[in-house]
Amino acid sequence: MLLPLISILLFFTKSVFTTIVLFSIFRLINGGYNNFFIGEFNKLIKNNRVVFWSIYDTFLSLFFIFADLSSGLIAQNLTVEFIYLIFGLISLLILLIYLLARKNIYFRKIKNY
Repeated sequence: MLLPLISILLFFTKSVFTTIVLFSIFRLINGGYNNFFIGEFNKLIKNNRVVFWSIYDTFLSLFFIFADLSSGLIAQNLTVEFIYLIFGLISLLILLIYLLARKNIYFRKIKNY
């Protein structure tokens, strides 16, 4: 939940020290999320785990190919701070959608009992 907020704060900060601190927090949270994500998927997927990770790695590689191509075009037209603002706003929107969907699923479970 902190990633979108930190990303938006990175857009508004003008101090180099604050930027370094916020970016370090951003990277720590992001690194921890990846380990948590892998652990949760390993718990959920008992069969065909190798097949799933092969598909996941393939899509991840394709994403990075497109990200590398588009990052040059974006960097020519936008500042780094503006890119973090866009990322933060999109992440915040996704977080809100997730929380609303989770709330609806919770209330449906209660209603069915």
